[in-house]
Amino acid sequence: MTNLLPDAPATISSHFTHGRQGHKLKLVQAGAGILRCDGCMEHGGDGPRYRCEPCNFDLHTCCALSPATREHHLFPGCTFVLLDEPPFPAGGRTCDACGEGVHAHGLVYHCYDRGDDGLGLDLHPTCASLPPRFAVGGRDFELRKETSRRCAECGERCRRFWFYRSHVDGEAVYLHVACLKRMQNGAAVQSMQVIMSSPAMEGVLRSLPARRRATAAAGGGLKRFLTIVAGAIRVIIGIIFGDPTFLIEVAVGSILNF
Repeated sequence: MTNLLPDAPATISSHFTHGRQGHKLKLVQAGAGILRCDGCMEHGGDGPRYRCEPCNFDLHTCCALSPATREHHLFPGCTFVLLDEPPFPAGGRTCDACGEGVHAHGLVYHCYDRGDDGLGLDLHPTCASLPPRFAVGGRDFELRKETSRRCAECGERCRRFWFYRSHVDGEAVYLHVACLKRMQNGAAVQSMQVIMSSPAMEGVLRSLPARRRATAAAGGGLKRFLTIVAGAIRVIIGIIFGDPTFLIEVAVGSILNF
């Protein structure tokens, strides 16, 4: 399993997005309410964050701990620099991972040397922190950026933006990172039961050819696979919104159910 908060310090003495001298940011555990990160300006879940209580200032853990530069395996040869806001022109930019808008005054990872439109490449810090691969219930989920297949949630192909891929009975299933982010908007926690009854699960079923659905159902593996996919959705949402309790729940569920 992915460890979201490896050796996260209890306090941060300063952060360049928070201008108040002498104000430390403290790590606040889950249950502190829905987050709007004052770094990247994206909304988040109910998970841990770094907070300055006197200033009512919050940062995603990944925004607070993001390195000044980073590389990404999906953009080989590209160095991303962490900026406090996108370079000019800041308006109308989108994240080259999820396709969602990049806030004109929010933290962003930017690569100056790449990009088809001459504007470079931009990544939300949350998207830049997504793991290239993880496993749930013994099944691998791999982060990729190109496919001709439809997303199981939205039904769109959308070749340009990132998705996670897994397999059932040899058939690939795809889930856009953007769709997973939208699933969490407006909700503090998505339980496994809620996800299992969500449109995403219906989309997973629709994305499988009838022959594959019948084979999996006959072998009793379809429900198990859907449970694994629901667990994977929880993992990805937890990663995006900085809540490692999602990973603990999935790990315990895997032990109990499988």
